[in-house]
Amino acid sequence: MSIEIKSVGFSDYDAKIKLDKEIFKYHTRILPDMFKLKNFKAITKQDFELKLQKANYFCLGIYVNTELVGCIEGEEKSSKNGDYLWIDSFVVLPEYRGNGFGMALMSKVDEYAKIKNLRIELSVWVGNDIIKLYKKWGFKEQRIILGKRFD
Repeated sequence: MSIEIKSVGFSDYDAKIKLDKEIFKYHTRILPDMFKLKNFKAITKQDFELKLQKANYFCLGIYVNTELVGCIEGEEKSSKNGDYLWIDSFVVLPEYRGNGFGMALMSKVDEYAKIKNLRIELSVWVGNDIIKLYKKWGFKEQRIILGKRFD
């Protein structure tokens, strides 16, 4: 089995959509009142291509025998508190979890953030099992975002 971590490219569009849908499916399980599978909308090829061209955007994938099985994506941002890396999504296909692939992806992001002297931030839905991993990897709660819905 060959394993490689590299930037996700436009040719990976279909595999990336599969990963995005996996995230959405997970959210339908933990937050069924908020997420409905029928509402999943894939990013268009055109928008994906534009995203890949943005200088501050990153999308690292982990490939097993050339198949994209996980990715971490986000962008560099600036705020009044300094520059940081924002992680927008992070997923490994269920059949590949437990092999250290997520840790390998996060380690690459950590290396980049350290070199550029950036902090890393992300948000995660309440009830998501990955919170335990994030805490294990050194992430700490910094703020709470509250929401209100009118159904």
